[in-house]
Amino acid sequence: MCDIHSAISVYIDEPKDKTQDSYALYLISAGYAQITINHVDYHCISPAILCLNDRQQLYIRSGDNLTVSAAFFSPEFLSKALTNEVIHSTSLRDLCQNYDFLMMLPFICNDISASIHNNVSQNAVCSAQSLLKDCAALLTDEHPLSLCHARAKLIDCLHLCENAISDSKKPHAKYPKTLHIPENYPEVKQALHIIWNSYSDPAVNTAYLLEELHINKEKLSKQFREAIGTSPYQYLLQYRLSIACDKLLHTNDTIDHISEVCGFTTYITFTTIFKKKLGVSPSAFRIGERKMRKQKDSA
Repeated sequence: MCDIHSAISVYIDEPKDKTQDSYALYLISAGYAQITINHVDYHCISPAILCLNDRQQLYIRSGDNLTVSAAFFSPEFLSKALTNEVIHSTSLRDLCQNYDFLMMLPFICNDISASIHNNVSQNAVCSAQSLLKDCAALLTDEHPLSLCHARAKLIDCLHLCENAISDSKKPHAKYPKTLHIPENYPEVKQALHIIWNSYSDPAVNTAYLLEELHINKEKLSKQFREAIGTSPYQYLLQYRLSIACDKLLHTNDTIDHISEVCGFTTYITFTTIFKKKLGVSPSAFRIGERKMRKQKDSA
């Protein structure tokens, strides 16, 4: 087994840039991140999972209410036989036959855009973060079996992420409405249903939620942050932007029409917020993402 300190590092609720020569799993449960991978700019909208291999380098340029956990690891931490040399010189078919390798598949693709998964389940991200937290605690324990338990936690986390990424590609899971909200937050549940069902109405904002729920701003904001890690305003904005991104990629609707159906008051408001949060204009996002997908399909 390789040295524990070089084999894995886990960071809980701490944005951390990734250097090369390690694999990295990023779990973003709240907020936005503007990132650079191998000198190319991208965006992440929570809930999101990033799976980066040893040839990809990440720099977090900025974040808005960002909650992220990360694990940097060598495949040798999972299996002594699973070295970078083996991975780079063996076909995926042979790897999958000889190792419990499915959990590593999201990391192997060198197409950077395929390493970022924005439409995953919030429940899956939170569960994976919990496993990483347990893994981090076990790594500081001197008990002889703690290392084995830490490895098991990371393996469980990777399998959970692999399943979440697969599920996110199914149409019904693109915008999951199954957030696990504790029973003692009924107002949060009601607010989420209003957002999911009425996001296209520009009148739906924080003030609207407060009036509908008969609750004060401080209480609702506190409950939102405790239950899902962000404010009502930021969640509504993230939800509208995530749907706008999907429409930009998968429809030929005009940007003006997309801004309207996603609940933004004006075209200018939409484009200004979009560029501020994602780092590019809606038109540049559409052109760039479609170009990358076309290149991937023709490869």
